[in-house]
Amino acid sequence: MDVKVVRWLSKGADFNAGCELYLSLIGKDFMYRMFIKAGPTSFNQDKLLESLKAYKKPQATSKTSTTKPKLSSEGKTLKRPKKADLPKELDPAFDRQEVLYRLIDYLHPQLELLEDEQRKQACIDIVRAANEIKDIYLILDHYTKHGQILPNNYTAKVARSQEPEEAVELMRIRNRYRSYISRHKKNPSKAEQIAFWKQEIKRIEIKLSEHAV
Repeated sequence: MDVKVVRWLSKGADFNAGCELYLSLIGKDFMYRMFIKAGPTSFNQDKLLESLKAYKKPQATSKTSTTKPKLSSEGKTLKRPKKADLPKELDPAFDRQEVLYRLIDYLHPQLELLEDEQRKQACIDIVRAANEIKDIYLILDHYTKHGQILPNNYTAKVARSQEPEEAVELMRIRNRYRSYISRHKKNPSKAEQIAFWKQEIKRIEIKLSEHAV
């Protein structure tokens, strides 16, 4: 474990100080953006602790080596491309990434308010979206550095960039039904309505699986 992380832990592992440490050690990636946007939720605190504990300091390059050190793709040496700098073929990938960020921004503030099962599902949705964002960055960064478009599922399906918009709305409806069920589950007069909400949640889950968000 890095000595800076050990020092941070010994001082009580303050969340804000941890975010600053994360920025200095790992960089301003999608995870850092989630920490800053959503603040010290229990999910964020756990992920911050996990990430910093897992951090390993890069090994220094030997002075006698004849190999030129490679610059980190996560460091300040790589400028993230803007949409205007990318070819039209990568518009769907860029658009999907933006929508996935909005999905994460929508789900994060709700984590502290959801029931255990709902929170678990929201965390799964966040991790899926974050992983896909990371995959898209690989595609965009490769084009920025090499001028080549890697084979991917976005250029082949232009319409795919529109799918997450519907997925976000479906998640809102699903979470609303879950809240209704949690609120009225002890009310016998709502039994029929609860059954309907459960059926709707199943239908929405099927549609979400088709979006693979």
